[in-house]
Amino acid sequence: MFDFFDKQPKELLGIDIGSKQIKMIELERPVDKKSVLKNYALVLVKDADIREMTIEAVANILRQAIARAKIKTKDTVMSLPAFSTFLTLIKIQNMPEKEEELEQLIQIEAKKYIPVPLEEVSLGWSRLNEEILLIAVPKDIVERYGQIAKEAGLELKVLEAEMFSLTRSLASGIKELTAIVDFGARSTNVSLAENGKVRMNRTMEEPNLEQIKAIIGPVVKKIILTGGRVDKTLISGFNNCQIGNPWQNIIYPQKLEQILISLSPSFAIAIGLALRDFNG
Repeated sequence: MFDFFDKQPKELLGIDIGSKQIKMIELERPVDKKSVLKNYALVLVKDADIREMTIEAVANILRQAIARAKIKTKDTVMSLPAFSTFLTLIKIQNMPEKEEELEQLIQIEAKKYIPVPLEEVSLGWSRLNEEILLIAVPKDIVERYGQIAKEAGLELKVLEAEMFSLTRSLASGIKELTAIVDFGARSTNVSLAENGKVRMNRTMEEPNLEQIKAIIGPVVKKIILTGGRVDKTLISGFNNCQIGNPWQNIIYPQKLEQILISLSPSFAIAIGLALRDFNG
């Protein structure tokens, strides 16, 4: 989404900062189209909301966790929380072929959809055939994550909305319309993806199954559940549903398989982040 790569790194560190947990995944460049797990770490903070801590406090947690896990990679990708990300799919009539003309037109069209002044947000977009996926994040959020990375001694290469990371780790090879339901500690996010591309995202606080089903709709072919609050019993509430496996394209020691699979719902975003440069 906000890409600062100047070269292809050999390793990449994905960091997902949630409200109660910080997840980190260190991956090495792919071998036979699969990335190699070098290291991982999980930090649990019970008595505070991490996203409300000071920049210095969060950076200190990162430094300590990186040291304890012996993570060496500095090139980092961080996730932007879904609840702070505005995303909408818009249609533009007679879409220009030239990039600069399309950029100008998107700036004009964005004013119709973004509920705050454009100077207050970092604006991104991607083209999906004849539609534009518009993404906006408050600049103060972007600046906060940049400062956290700097204070932690990391080289921030990409800031990405977490629904893109989830799609990359859980649904990159799925062509049909797929719903990804992420049960986080603070909210539940429902994303729709097709051909590995995000088409919609909705964030809700404590929704019931009927509300989630209403967002997903009847045309979705597959449903993937993930997130720290996901429960296997939820599968019975949906048709053609499964708990996502973000390790499917990762090479890791077989002795770790049981524990890694148990951590799948929590690490799906971090894995997608660390795959960012490798898979685009």
